[in-house]
Amino acid sequence: MQLQNEVLSTFLMPKREAGQLSLSRFLADKVVTGPTGRSLNLFSADVWLARGDRSLGRYLHALLFTRSWIPWLQDDGSEEALAHVVGLYRWWAKEHGQRTESPAEMAFHDETTAQRLLSLLLLERAIRERLQEEDRAFITDLLRETSDLLLTDEFHSTGNNHGMFQDIALRNYSILATWPDPALEAKLETSISRLDAYFSRSFTPDGVHIENSPTYHLMISRSLAEHESICRDLTTNRRPSLSPILQLAGRYATHAILPTGNFVPISDTKRSRLEGSHLNVFNSAEFEFAATKGARGRRPVNTALHLPQSGYFYSRSSWGDPDATFIAFTAAYNANYHKHSDDLSILVWRDGRPILCEAGPYGYDYAKPLTKYAYSQFAHNNVVVNGRSVPRVDSAAKTVWMSPITTEGLQAVVRAGTGRLSGAKHERELRVAADHNRLSVLDTLTSEWVNQYDAYWNVAPDVTVTLHPDGFALYRNGTKIADARIDADVHFELTVHRGELEPQPIGWHFRDFGVAEATMCVRVRLSASSTAMTTHFRLSPPFNFSDDNESVEEDARTSTVDPRVIRADPAFSSPVVALLEADAGPAANRGLMDTIGVLGSNFLIVEADRIESTPTEALLSQMVNTITVELSAAHDDDSERLVVLAPATLAETGLALAYRLNADLFFLVPSDGEPSAIGLLKLQGALASSNRSAGGLLSLAELVRGPDTHQLEQLGSFQAKLLDAGWSVDVLVTDANATGTERGEQLISELATAVARPGHESFIEAGVDLAFEAGALRLVLPTWPGYSFSVKLYRDSTLIANVPYGVERHFAWVDLMPGMYRARVYGRFGSVRLKPFTTPRVSVGQ
Repeated sequence: MQLQNEVLSTFLMPKREAGQLSLSRFLADKVVTGPTGRSLNLFSADVWLARGDRSLGRYLHALLFTRSWIPWLQDDGSEEALAHVVGLYRWWAKEHGQRTESPAEMAFHDETTAQRLLSLLLLERAIRERLQEEDRAFITDLLRETSDLLLTDEFHSTGNNHGMFQDIALRNYSILATWPDPALEAKLETSISRLDAYFSRSFTPDGVHIENSPTYHLMISRSLAEHESICRDLTTNRRPSLSPILQLAGRYATHAILPTGNFVPISDTKRSRLEGSHLNVFNSAEFEFAATKGARGRRPVNTALHLPQSGYFYSRSSWGDPDATFIAFTAAYNANYHKHSDDLSILVWRDGRPILCEAGPYGYDYAKPLTKYAYSQFAHNNVVVNGRSVPRVDSAAKTVWMSPITTEGLQAVVRAGTGRLSGAKHERELRVAADHNRLSVLDTLTSEWVNQYDAYWNVAPDVTVTLHPDGFALYRNGTKIADARIDADVHFELTVHRGELEPQPIGWHFRDFGVAEATMCVRVRLSASSTAMTTHFRLSPPFNFSDDNESVEEDARTSTVDPRVIRADPAFSSPVVALLEADAGPAANRGLMDTIGVLGSNFLIVEADRIESTPTEALLSQMVNTITVELSAAHDDDSERLVVLAPATLAETGLALAYRLNADLFFLVPSDGEPSAIGLLKLQGALASSNRSAGGLLSLAELVRGPDTHQLEQLGSFQAKLLDAGWSVDVLVTDANATGTERGEQLISELATAVARPGHESFIEAGVDLAFEAGALRLVLPTWPGYSFSVKLYRDSTLIANVPYGVERHFAWVDLMPGMYRARVYGRFGSVRLKPFTTPRVSVGQ
């Protein structure tokens, strides 16, 4: 009897007034209230068909509405009430009891049938003593027939939670049955064996349930805990303990709880509170602490949980603070059930509310456009290729991966990737600062042909978006809460979408099933074959990525200059002045901006609007006056040197500005990698009147595309003119094997070297090379005393190894996957850094 009571307690509903009202309404009018509030006439055949509404069909054919009646029927139900309820069951059996003849889709749905057996078990247990013999025989026959169906392998849903519910119902039937059933022992043995197998296989090695949702993780964990308890009371030694799985499951559930006390809403997760003690199926003090926001329980030791085998990374700034920052990174494809197309999605909460979020589930009717949208990539923070979302499920689960966590300085670094995209591969690297106020997302996309890549950032419904040239700012109630800056090696377009339905739903949020709310979504669009893009987020002031007052009326920008001082950690000793082309748009200046940003120095940006139509002298006078004030306020050390950078098309103004400011160095950077012949020729007038006899100039040839003969000829002519004018000149030719980003690194190295004026040696002179021999990829570096080296090894565009600075000179890598490999080599002597070098590419296994 004790075991039977334990089994009953797992699915018996408490006695509530709502159940009595529902029973009374049924007895009076033969009507019940459906899950959406609709009144349902239970003796109407059309109601049970539930066309287009699987949730309603499950609610009816599982007889879920009768469970709230059971306590009232058991305690004080009249004979008339019993007759009406049994009559309803007889009516259902007549209309749908023959499986092959039922016109209702959900009458013999796998899980619905299991739930109907549980409903019948509760009814029989509650009123068995008051049933007429004929009614008792009818109910026990229906119970036996339903359990017979669940026993068959043909009807069993193996490997998912529907099959689990089938076996729970079959197990409970086997324990509660008091009527003759020749297959009773087989039903008990089969159900326990199936459940043991399901629980053993339905959790990842990290202890995460495979159905991609914390809600289902908790539900299955509860069933696992109940199963373990029931099997202990069966006193059987034929099965291994599943308790270790439950312990790991409790760890995951704890870290999947937001600072607000509910689960992180990924996949089909429901937004419900978790502080009820009955939900702590793990008997975990840490889970209780997380669920109660620190009111009870024990504070977990770690603020981050990283489960690479399962594909989850959760990190928070602190425990017990409802306003803490919480970041989720998902690369989980562990089963098809409840799967969303959310590979590599990133979510962010702060101050008790979401900032970056996903749409959430809309329902299970896959024919509805918003249901499809909710599952699609468009509803999550990831990258879509050529405007087509990957399907909700496919056969490419093994191509989704997450790497072990690493730390670089005060940042946690997690990498993940997916091969599910059509014709392209996507790798994403998340970097989270220790204080959780900053994070960056590096997206690397590779393909053999040009694609349209759309990166989506879905924001919370109460968040608004303001675009700026290189990113976007997020506001809540008029207050900036986050800023994003985007760096890409190709041109990108930014757009905001809200509540759109055609040609594809974009910009929707679902607080509950079927409840749609328009919200903003940022789309970043790029066109390339292979490309890299980094999105930097700041979640607390200072928001240095953008200017709140960037929108300036067109007629007010004819001849004005908008100077902006941007402060950063002074890793570079000299102040920098950058002259940008406002009319050319953000793309033309991005390489220059990125260079300055990576330098991490104090610098001043000067936007020269309509440079062609503004007299140079007037413009320079305005610039010099402003810059002098700003620099004198920012830099008190007169010994610091001033550096001026300008794109080639502003070469005349840039050189004149360097002269007027008495700058020591003038850097010429071609815009967008285009030949700079026009800009070079424009220097002649300025050079003719220049009396400058000291200083230096570094000219960067083809930052994006690499050197070519035509450009070098231009540089030769340019160098001669500058020498004639009395300038000392250094010419930098970039590494032909390097990427655009690596050429930027080369510029930074040269700039630092030029300012500090240290001597340095060249890797190229040392003959550094990469070779594949004797089954290993080998690299030998020069034996220069006092130097240390760092090496990055790439397969195609993927970083394979990152060797920190050290004195090692010989490197070898074995067991490599096929591909084209190259090494990026860095060297330093104390604070002096060598020019980085990229080896020629070497084919391995191709």
